[in-house]
Amino acid sequence: MPVSVTPVQNNSDLKKFIRLPWMIYRGNKVWVPPLMVDVKNMLDRKKNPFYEHSETQEFLARREGKVVGRICAIWNNNHNKFHDEKCGMWGFFECIDDQEVANALFDAAKAWVKTKGADTFRGPFNLTTNDAIGLLLDAYELPPVVMCTYNPPYYVDLVDKYGFVKAKDVLAMYRDNSTPVPERVSAIVEKLAKRSGFTIRHVDLKKWDEEVELVRQLYNKCWEKNWGFVPMTEHEFNHTAKDLKMIVDPEMVFVAEVDGKAVGFQLNVPDANELTRVANGRLFPFGLIKILVKSWFHKFTTLRVMLTGILPEYRNRGIDMVFVHRIFMVATGKGFKVADQSWQLEDNRLINATISHMESFPYKRWRIYEVPVN
Repeated sequence: MPVSVTPVQNNSDLKKFIRLPWMIYRGNKVWVPPLMVDVKNMLDRKKNPFYEHSETQEFLARREGKVVGRICAIWNNNHNKFHDEKCGMWGFFECIDDQEVANALFDAAKAWVKTKGADTFRGPFNLTTNDAIGLLLDAYELPPVVMCTYNPPYYVDLVDKYGFVKAKDVLAMYRDNSTPVPERVSAIVEKLAKRSGFTIRHVDLKKWDEEVELVRQLYNKCWEKNWGFVPMTEHEFNHTAKDLKMIVDPEMVFVAEVDGKAVGFQLNVPDANELTRVANGRLFPFGLIKILVKSWFHKFTTLRVMLTGILPEYRNRGIDMVFVHRIFMVATGKGFKVADQSWQLEDNRLINATISHMESFPYKRWRIYEVPVN
């Protein structure tokens, strides 16, 4: 039967767009349902500061009146200005196992970004490289950690057969915290602590606004040469920080200083998916109660090592080694059984080597794809 693809134009369409994954993942015990309100807010032109500089168009695919797929076409003006590109993007892709449906969705999204002047079509991004990115290529038997994507294995075939090619892979590294930190590493860290000239402190929640601005400035400077990175505006960073504040433990967020100057930071968060999955995407009427009840008794088992950034001129002082060593020691003391370090660019040799010294190994891989717009 023919497939029709139409833009999301009203609240009814948006609800169908948001709720489609529950059909795609029905019976999948690994998938963690997102909170519907979070997805809605992310796509809300009035609430998400992304829309202060960029735009999107969501699409639904239907067959015989039934929604069978979705995609979001993205035109990120800040990305294109920062990288001097004409790149249209796609994200929020969900689809039944049907190449005709997938092709129709990609065609519609690509046609939309072409109207904006795109010469490249790249994804998935939900919505930017500062959000959830990539198509999962392996480890489908493992649940996603907070702010990481998950998809069925057949998505890879749908994307490959459309003609997309690899743009970049990102990795997740795994560490079993029951494995002691190697003594040689602890010895190196001890020497660094004595003669390095830098100090490590926790963030101060009493000075939240000041600390957020400090980290934002570091974040934009530390990552400016990274593949795909786009500086976050003050409004965007504050918007993200507001959400993270609910799960941040100040003892697991570090700032490195040299002579009182902040030169690096590391952000680590517990895997909130362990709590939110019980809500099945709904906060009301009972989802929030389920989350609160579970939180009273729940002890987090997985920690996500989310961001590690050091100013370029201070990267050869061993700060990264001290950061990683310290968080693993803190995580073990707090009872975390697993540390997930994601995402790491596949070719970021410095941080990947540092993490490997801690008895960590790659256990998940995501791919960002692209295809010319013609």
